[in-house]
Amino acid sequence: MPETSGQPVTFDASTLTLALLAERVQGERAIREQSERFLADNFTEFKVEIQRRLGELNHAGQLAVEAQARTVPRELFDAFVKENDNRRDAAFTAIGNRLEASIDQVKQTHRVAIDGLSKEIEVERNARIRAEGSVAVWRFIAVFLGLPGVVGLILAALALFGPPPAPAG
Repeated sequence: MPETSGQPVTFDASTLTLALLAERVQGERAIREQSERFLADNFTEFKVEIQRRLGELNHAGQLAVEAQARTVPRELFDAFVKENDNRRDAAFTAIGNRLEASIDQVKQTHRVAIDGLSKEIEVERNARIRAEGSVAVWRFIAVFLGLPGVVGLILAALALFGPPPAPAG
């Protein structure tokens, strides 16, 4: 079959037979039916796409109303932010004041405890000073008298405060 490249097909009428004509008509019919199927498929896809878009458009109005209901005007939002900042500052100030009062109260409580501890420490310190003084006196006696003097002092103390001597004889 000769290629036509978009030009009308010309025949020699003497070579055209009924069988050849039937074959060409059948080929043309097959091409036309295939083209109609493709167009029908395209129209079906186009119809589905149009229905999808219409469905989106039908809900777009409802979505816009819902979005508008969730949207706050700028002036109202700015007023809320300002009021919220004021409340937050007031809350932080109140918390800070309560914290300072609590710290002062704890200082007073600990000051009483510290004063009591200071008195106890002073008593212990005075007792330690007295004990060191006593040890210092004994150390002075031991150094001043020396070892023989300490032994003599101990024997003298035993003689004075010890048991009475046994009678001779």
